[in-house]
Amino acid sequence: MSLKAPFKLPIVIEMLIFMTAVSFSSTSYAALDPFIKSQFLMTHAQIGLITAMMFLGVLTIQFVSGHLIDEYGPYTASKIAFGMVAAGAFLLFISYSSLFIYSGYYTIGLGFGIVPPATNRGIMDAYKPGHASKMGIKQAGFSGGAVISAFSLPVIALYFSLRYAFLVLLLISLLLFAFTRGDGKERDSKWSLGSYFGNISRTLRDRRLRAISLASIVFSWAQQTMLAYYALFEEFRGFHIITAEIFLGTLLAGSVLGIGLWPSISSKIFGGRRFLTLSIIMAFSGVLYLILANITQSFFLNEAVAFFIGFTTAGWNSTYMTSVSEIAPAKSIGMFSSVSLMFMTLGTIFGTPVSGNIVDNFSYSYMWTVMGISQLVFSLIFYLISLRIKYDQNAFTQVPETPSE
Repeated sequence: MSLKAPFKLPIVIEMLIFMTAVSFSSTSYAALDPFIKSQFLMTHAQIGLITAMMFLGVLTIQFVSGHLIDEYGPYTASKIAFGMVAAGAFLLFISYSSLFIYSGYYTIGLGFGIVPPATNRGIMDAYKPGHASKMGIKQAGFSGGAVISAFSLPVIALYFSLRYAFLVLLLISLLLFAFTRGDGKERDSKWSLGSYFGNISRTLRDRRLRAISLASIVFSWAQQTMLAYYALFEEFRGFHIITAEIFLGTLLAGSVLGIGLWPSISSKIFGGRRFLTLSIIMAFSGVLYLILANITQSFFLNEAVAFFIGFTTAGWNSTYMTSVSEIAPAKSIGMFSSVSLMFMTLGTIFGTPVSGNIVDNFSYSYMWTVMGISQLVFSLIFYLISLRIKYDQNAFTQVPETPSE
């Protein structure tokens, strides 16, 4: 029993709660961007820097999170993560300048970076080999938290203040920190700096991991650009801020469905070929970005496009996480997940500010066009690379001693 509750929760539900809670805080910038931009007088590039700073925190923590998870367990790691998220939310709550905003989201990123690989380990330990659907349920918490954030935080900020919205983040993260028990024991292995970097080096030798991690850079650039600028884009086009947030909520609702369904689609329709599935998702995403670049003012058309963009652009993550967990040795799921997330964060850290600069210097339409063409090109490149790499769809039934080379 690792959550302090009067009854035992299934592990998949505990992992879902962790993902939902951390997502609520880590995606709050998407819902609150219009309010932050207005209150702190930021440009689009500066708004993009908020996302970049949060994922810089994610990147920073990946250097130790894999060891933390594999050595001390997913629950201990998650408890530490929610303590970090609470610290970041406190900085946001007391913020009176953009420096506090950047520092707060950087600290939230430190906590956020631990939870996905920790919950990966929790799911794989409990459910393999029948883990694909459970991984989809768990990952749906990411979009679920974002949906709750998109529909609740703007209302709080609009009718009370931005500071009250940040207070909600603080209270939720403190509750999760207080009610999450640790795993209760340390692992038996002895840690040394040399062995730790040796594990990272061995992990990076796995060609399958390198391939999917490079693809995740492009995916994360597209997803976080969408989350950072979509509500601002719709507001810029003349929709009321509440309508813009409704579009964002629809997008995130689509992502909940995509995250839940894509791993099963990959298994049942594409025979567990995760790389092929990710290539298809990326191609659909590219087409939808090009549609968005030329979309009309129709409310219903915008709702439909938002939903399907969410289904693809923000729905890829569960298939990606499932793939990383499947190719990892059983005792190194945390390390593999963390190393891959190091690559994924690069797409956000560098890509989101670039997207903001495109808007500042050209237009939203130009930015969506660049994103669409990039997604289509890289979907083909990733597919061609995947043809040269053997991906064993039954990898999760094996327990190799070292990463494959």
